[in-house]
Amino acid sequence: KLLQLAGQVFGNALARAEADRKEARLQAQLLQTQKLDVVGQLAGGVAHCFTGDGRELRDYLELGLSIGITGWICDERRGQHLRELMREIPLDRLLVETDAPYLLPRDLQPRPAHRRNEPKFLPHVVKVIAACRGEDFAAVAAATTRNALKFFGFGKAQTAS
Repeated sequence: KLLQLAGQVFGNALARAEADRKEARLQAQLLQTQKLDVVGQLAGGVAHCFTGDGRELRDYLELGLSIGITGWICDERRGQHLRELMREIPLDRLLVETDAPYLLPRDLQPRPAHRRNEPKFLPHVVKVIAACRGEDFAAVAAATTRNALKFFGFGKAQTAS
């Protein structure tokens, strides 16, 4: 009888521990959902100078963020994974950034003597992005320009006047 009672106590303890683990998992999920609800209420945002992997990209997109791509994509050593992700970024969420004076496109020819990145090199970055996406340069350039104007609120100012 004592052995049977010990078995019941042990069984109850295991069941309680499992219930506690399940409650902790549910609390964590609730907290994550609440965080997503708060982020979903933001006016907008951008994953600046995105250099992450596919999972990070999908997480940022799920949060409603735009994705900023810099000259990093032009680095054949460090940017190859970005080239492979370009088709996963919806065109209406793609932004092109300089991160000037840093991240001069590595494959830019001729290379400027000062090695400083400048906005005038953005068309080169767009050219690489368009090639990776298998899309026309002009279409990607127009879309990313529209996206930037919208993101910074310039489109609203133009339509209000």
